[in-house]
Amino acid sequence: MEEDITAEEFVDYVKFMLQSVQMTQRQLGEAIGFERRTIMNWEKGKSLPFDVY
Repeated sequence: MEEDITAEEFVDYVKFMLQSVQMTQRQLGEAIGFERRTIMNWEKGKSLPFDVY
């Protein structure tokens, strides 16, 4: 069963991952194949990698 994640939960998760693995936005982006700006926008909740309904 697939669980839905809210935009707020995703933002919190990105922040948690950056802190817990002690990576910069650039390092995380390179590790998962996204630009630093994309990671920054996810962290600020300006954009998400999925649709929110």
